[in-house]
Amino acid sequence: MVQGVLSYLTFIVCYIAGVVALVSRLPRQAAFITGVVVMLIHFFAGSGWLAFHFHHDMMGPAIYALVLAVALLFIFNSSDWKVCFDKDHHDQK
Repeated sequence: MVQGVLSYLTFIVCYIAGVVALVSRLPRQAAFITGVVVMLIHFFAGSGWLAFHFHHDMMGPAIYALVLAVALLFIFNSSDWKVCFDKDHHDQK
Protein backbone atom coordinates (compact mmCIF):
# COMPACT_ATOMS: atom_id res chain seq x y z
CA MET A 1 0.00 0.00 0.00
CA VAL A 2 2.78 2.45 0.88
CA GLN A 3 4.63 1.78 -2.40
CA GLY A 4 1.45 2.49 -4.35
CA VAL A 5 0.90 5.83 -2.63
CA LEU A 6 4.55 6.79 -3.01
CA SER A 7 4.63 5.99 -6.71
CA TYR A 8 1.32 7.82 -7.25
CA LEU A 9 2.57 10.94 -5.45
CA THR A 10 5.84 10.79 -7.41
CA PHE A 11 3.87 10.62 -10.65
CA ILE A 12 1.64 13.55 -9.65
CA VAL A 13 4.64 15.73 -8.66
CA CYS A 14 6.41 14.91 -11.94
CA TYR A 15 3.23 15.55 -13.95
CA ILE A 16 2.65 18.94 -12.33
CA ALA A 17 6.32 19.89 -12.77
CA GLY A 18 6.14 18.87 -16.44
CA VAL A 19 3.02 20.91 -17.12
CA VAL A 20 4.45 23.96 -15.34
CA ALA A 21 7.74 23.61 -17.24
CA LEU A 22 5.90 23.28 -20.56
CA VAL A 23 3.65 26.27 -19.96
CA SER A 24 6.50 28.44 -18.69
CA ARG A 25 8.63 27.77 -21.79
CA LEU A 26 5.92 28.42 -24.38
CA PRO A 27 5.16 31.86 -25.82
CA ARG A 28 2.48 33.79 -23.94
CA GLN A 29 -0.49 32.99 -26.19
CA ALA A 30 0.44 29.33 -26.64
CA ALA A 31 1.04 29.01 -22.89
CA PHE A 32 -2.40 30.46 -22.15
CA ILE A 33 -4.10 28.11 -24.61
CA THR A 34 -2.18 25.11 -23.26
CA GLY A 35 -3.07 26.06 -19.69
CA VAL A 36 -6.77 26.38 -20.54
CA VAL A 37 -6.75 23.05 -22.41
CA VAL A 38 -5.09 21.26 -19.48
CA MET A 39 -7.54 22.90 -17.07
CA LEU A 40 -10.58 21.87 -19.16
CA ILE A 41 -9.30 18.31 -19.54
CA HIS A 42 -8.97 18.03 -15.78
CA PHE A 43 -12.38 19.67 -15.30
CA PHE A 44 -13.97 17.00 -17.48
CA ALA A 45 -12.12 14.20 -15.70
CA GLY A 46 -12.84 15.59 -12.22
CA SER A 47 -16.52 16.20 -12.84
CA GLY A 48 -16.89 12.75 -14.41
CA TRP A 49 -15.20 11.22 -11.36
CA LEU A 50 -17.60 13.07 -9.04
CA ALA A 51 -20.59 11.93 -11.10
CA PHE A 52 -19.43 8.30 -11.28
CA HIS A 53 -17.91 7.79 -7.84
CA PHE A 54 -20.37 9.77 -5.71
CA HIS A 55 -23.41 9.46 -8.02
CA HIS A 56 -23.92 13.22 -8.20
CA ASP A 57 -25.15 13.08 -11.81
CA MET A 58 -25.23 16.71 -13.02
CA MET A 59 -24.29 18.16 -9.63
CA GLY A 60 -20.73 16.83 -10.08
CA PRO A 61 -19.83 19.28 -12.84
CA ALA A 62 -21.60 22.11 -11.00
CA ILE A 63 -19.68 21.45 -7.77
CA TYR A 64 -16.39 21.14 -9.62
CA ALA A 65 -17.09 24.31 -11.64
CA LEU A 66 -17.76 26.22 -8.42
CA VAL A 67 -14.48 25.04 -6.87
CA LEU A 68 -12.60 25.82 -10.09
CA ALA A 69 -14.18 29.27 -10.37
CA VAL A 70 -13.19 30.17 -6.81
CA ALA A 71 -9.63 28.95 -7.42
CA LEU A 72 -9.38 30.96 -10.65
CA LEU A 73 -10.78 34.02 -8.91
CA PHE A 74 -7.99 33.86 -6.34
CA ILE A 75 -5.38 33.33 -9.07
CA PHE A 76 -6.59 36.17 -11.29
CA ASN A 77 -6.89 38.61 -8.38
CA SER A 78 -3.33 38.01 -7.21
CA SER A 79 -0.79 40.73 -7.85
CA ASP A 80 1.61 38.30 -9.58
CA TRP A 81 -0.94 37.58 -12.32
CA LYS A 82 -1.55 41.28 -13.04
CA VAL A 83 2.15 41.81 -13.84
CA CYS A 84 1.75 39.50 -16.85
CA PHE A 85 -0.62 41.98 -18.51
CA ASP A 86 1.18 45.16 -17.49
CA LYS A 87 2.46 46.78 -20.70
CA ASP A 88 5.27 48.62 -18.93
CA HIS A 89 6.81 45.40 -17.59
CA HIS A 90 6.11 43.39 -20.75
CA ASP A 91 8.50 45.33 -22.97
CA GLN A 92 11.37 45.12 -20.48
CA LYS A 93 13.31 41.86 -20.60
